[in-house]
Amino acid sequence: MLLKSNKYVIFVLLVFAGCILVGHVHASSTWTSSESEICRFAVPPWQKGLDFNEVKQEYLPLMRYLSKETGCQFVAVGARDYDDLVEKISTGKVMMAELGAVTYVKSQQINPGVKLVSVILSEDRETKELTDHYYSYVLSRKDNPAIKSLSDLKGQSFGFVSKTSSSGYVYPYNLLKKSGYDADKYFGEIFFLGSHSNVTDAIASGSIKAGATMEYNFKLSTRKHGDIYRVLWKSPQIPNILFASSSNMPDSIRSKLTEILPGIEAEKVKLPKRIKGFINKDDAFYDVTRNIMQ
Repeated sequence: MLLKSNKYVIFVLLVFAGCILVGHVHASSTWTSSESEICRFAVPPWQKGLDFNEVKQEYLPLMRYLSKETGCQFVAVGARDYDDLVEKISTGKVMMAELGAVTYVKSQQINPGVKLVSVILSEDRETKELTDHYYSYVLSRKDNPAIKSLSDLKGQSFGFVSKTSSSGYVYPYNLLKKSGYDADKYFGEIFFLGSHSNVTDAIASGSIKAGATMEYNFKLSTRKHGDIYRVLWKSPQIPNILFASSSNMPDSIRSKLTEILPGIEAEKVKLPKRIKGFINKDDAFYDVTRNIMQ
């Protein structure tokens, strides 16, 4: 009788343990499913030096709108640098990212499944009109009488942003080289400062004599430091920054984004300051960047 009771107790314990295991597996699968509904959106590191919580707040209205329209919970995340941004989107650690022309092309080279969603419209610094392109500038301080043109930069210190920055390296480096200014041989010291604001801050402080930056940062830095910069060089048009999807974004969500982004009304959805709207373009829009990178 005792033996039968023990067998019954063991049987009950095994059934109980099995229920716990099944419940655990079910809970785990439910958690994974919930996680898959989060669409992480990577913000580029041009904002370095700013509090990311402030940057995140700037993107929050757009994230909420995209979440409502697609059913996927969009959350803004940061990137340490441009290489980290490329790694995040090309490996699928984020579902979508805001990329420059060069980081987009590099991401596609690593993973051809990275796709253009929509091109950002910005405000032209001079005409104030909406545009699908922008410019790179090489700047120095106006109050330095020894530097008035590129020819005065021989042997001087120079700042780039990062080797994966479109306007902060790839365009100025390659186009200046074609014009006879090989940065590696022409400048005295070259610094990679990690962000556009770091470059203009370094010029303002006199830490470097000149540097390359994007049009939007030129505008912001003039507000910050005053009208202290001299333009030594301005690039041809650079295709604008864009939203790109990773290879693991469902086609249904990507199609929905392509449909709704150009129709966003700025007065109804508060956009980040430098984003004035969106326009859909064919991937060939970035062929000019691919050619420069060769």
